[in-house]
Amino acid sequence: TSTQQSPYHTYTADSTYTVSLSITGSSGCKSSASANIKIATPHADFSFPNDTTDSCPPFEWAFTNHSANYQSVLWQFGDGSTSTLDNPTHIYTFPGRDSITLTVTGYGGCTSSVTKYFTILGPTAVVATAPGSGCLPVTIQLTASSSSAVSYSWDFGDGYITPPNTDSPTIKHTYTSPGAYVPKLVVTDRNGCSVTYPADSIVADDLRANFTNDPSDLICDSSFV
Repeated sequence: TSTQQSPYHTYTADSTYTVSLSITGSSGCKSSASANIKIATPHADFSFPNDTTDSCPPFEWAFTNHSANYQSVLWQFGDGSTSTLDNPTHIYTFPGRDSITLTVTGYGGCTSSVTKYFTILGPTAVVATAPGSGCLPVTIQLTASSSSAVSYSWDFGDGYITPPNTDSPTIKHTYTSPGAYVPKLVVTDRNGCSVTYPADSIVADDLRANFTNDPSDLICDSSFV
C-alpha cells in the first residue's frame, strides 16, 4: 500500500494485478476506483530439427517460435541474414557451426533474446589465386586448402570446367580473352556432399599501344607534332 498521491511500485512477477485508489475528502466523503494492470515479460525461445546427418549445403532449416508475451520478432541466422517472420525458414549455403539468435519485443518495449547453435555438415575449402591480374595471355595458379575434400572440380569462369578429380588441389589456367573472371571450386567429401566456393576475381588485361597521324601533313625540321 501507499499513502502518496502519485506513488511508484515495482512488480516482480508476471500476473494481472488490481490497483485500487481510495480517497477521503476534508468533509469525510469517500470515493474509490480500481483498474487492472497486466505484467507480461517477453520470453524468447525456439526450436529446430536436431538431426544434421543429411545437412549438405544448400540446406534449408525450419525454425519454430515458442516465445511468450511478445509483439514482434527478429531472427539473426548467423550468416548476415535476418527475418521478422514468426516461424521462418532459411537456406544455408556453406558448412560450419552457425549461431541462431531470436529477439522478441514485448508490448511495453521490453526485449528477450536466446541464442542456439548447430552445425551444417559438408566439405570446407579456401581458394588462393596468384597472380590476381595480368596481361594476356595470363596464367593463374589456383590452390585449394581443404581437410575434408576427396575430389576437386574447377570452373574458371571462361567456359572451361575441369571434371572432378582426386589429384593435387593446385591447378594452372591461362586466360586468353580480356575481362574479369571469378573462378569457382567445387569440392566433394567422402559422403558425396559437394559445396561450391568462389575465388577472388581475376582480371585479364589486353593492353595495346596505338596512335594515329595525318600522313598528308607536311612537317618541317624542328616543327612540333
